[in-house]
Amino acid sequence: MDWSESSLKFGSITPGLKVPFHIVPGGIILGFVSGLLGPFFINVNTRVNAIRAKIWTQKWHKLIDCFIFAFATASCWYWLPYAFGTCITRPEGDAEKMHKEKTDTLFDRLEDMTTSRGWCSSPTEYNPLATLFWKTEGGLIRQIMGTAMQCTAGQMIVFTIAWYFFTITTYGVNVPSGLFLPGMIIGCGLGDLYIFALGET
Repeated sequence: MDWSESSLKFGSITPGLKVPFHIVPGGIILGFVSGLLGPFFINVNTRVNAIRAKIWTQKWHKLIDCFIFAFATASCWYWLPYAFGTCITRPEGDAEKMHKEKTDTLFDRLEDMTTSRGWCSSPTEYNPLATLFWKTEGGLIRQIMGTAMQCTAGQMIVFTIAWYFFTITTYGVNVPSGLFLPGMIIGCGLGDLYIFALGET
């Protein structure tokens, strides 16, 4: 049976791919770490929402709450790639298709895993951290699972902490939001950190 990009929402399946043995202990380790992060998330988020309920007592106060968190999130998503990003030369050949510069649209297509230049001056370079932060949630998951972004371990730590922190603090703001995709993104970040711990890139 042939699989295609439409087989999964966030990527493609390679038939007959053998699972490396180090994935098994990795799953156990990540399960343990996630089991610790989950209760911490609930504890902190409950306290934050209790404080939020005491401060924002009027309906119009919720607009201020949304504005503050939207401004804080957008500012961090913009400046973190500047502070911690690096410039990587785009590969040539077939891999270049997966790393072409994203300029024509704000949206991520399933087959279009593009990169963002960020603050790199050369058009042949891209900023892997800016690429991750400036993706839509679905596009970000596909990007991490579909191709190596050449982020450093430090950049992945910054990325994962930022997503975890803002998921904890913003869940409960009066906007439509969920935990499924942010949870997958944090899991992708933890998975990449496990690969770094093994000395692989």
